[in-house]
Amino acid sequence: MDQSTPAYRTVYKSKPSDLRIRHGQKLMSIGSCFSEGIGKRLAEGKFQIDLNPFGQQYNPFSVANAIERLLQPVPYKAADLQFHNGLYHSFDHHGDFSHDSVAKVLDHCNARLAEASGVIASCSVLFITLGTAHVFRWRKTGRVVSNCHQLPNTDFDVALSGAPVIVERLREVLAILRQVNPACRVVFTVSPVRYLALGMFENSVSKAQLFTAVHALLADGHGYFPAYELVVDDLRDYRFYANDMVHPSSQAIDYVWHHLAAAYFDAGTQTLLQRIGEVQAAARHRPRHAEGEAHRVFCGKFLQKARQLEEAYGVDMSEEKRLLGESVGGGC
Repeated sequence: MDQSTPAYRTVYKSKPSDLRIRHGQKLMSIGSCFSEGIGKRLAEGKFQIDLNPFGQQYNPFSVANAIERLLQPVPYKAADLQFHNGLYHSFDHHGDFSHDSVAKVLDHCNARLAEASGVIASCSVLFITLGTAHVFRWRKTGRVVSNCHQLPNTDFDVALSGAPVIVERLREVLAILRQVNPACRVVFTVSPVRYLALGMFENSVSKAQLFTAVHALLADGHGYFPAYELVVDDLRDYRFYANDMVHPSSQAIDYVWHHLAAAYFDAGTQTLLQRIGEVQAAARHRPRHAEGEAHRVFCGKFLQKARQLEEAYGVDMSEEKRLLGESVGGGC
């Protein structure tokens, strides 16, 4: 934009990071629902990412507990579960792990624990997205819970965590990470999603604690990605939010993804992403005359490109090959 033309908004300018993220590296993302939006974009781009092995985690203590459990994996037992509304729940996990069978809950929790423990021990980058400084403690034991699973409010105490205790707990667990995987780089983000159940003012105070804590942790050499600033300060408009007026829209996530790519991907990685995207678009394409020879030739061309990407870069194009192979005939 010409400098003489008014921008009418504060535009965030991406700054390249010294951290380079490439295909073939192992990545992990832990945190709020916003982390899932970006994590899914990384997965769609064929990056090797383990996304929220416990489900969504919102407060820093749940995040820290999850990282610690992955680094020192102790399997979950039946005694760790709570029964409510016909289902067994883990206070460490999202409701997706809940089930009416104890065995199935434990199998799911422990399978993800084993899988993700291996990833965090060897991953190159760990993204941590913090959502709120408010924590819920189960009154029966005083433990911090990640999800209340619709148990009565009277079963929990809620409190705002100050920045100093957040820093202390995260430093403690990141020191363990450094011992297990000294090569891992940690990148913090603060979720732009507002947590309004306790009030708007309370949300603002909560975010302030998170920013203060992250600012202190950056002195330890960790990275920071400005997802919050991109949505709240740059886009800054309800048209970039979903219908609930709280969560960012897919368009907003696209914008954040663009800046993340500019910050962490080199030219080669961005070119590879473009090539992957072209094959994915071809695989999703549904023409009016799918049975025609022209479409079979089209799919055959991109099926070959998918195979070439797998051979040259080791990215998993199996789903794209399946879809294209169905159109070509004879499989992938």
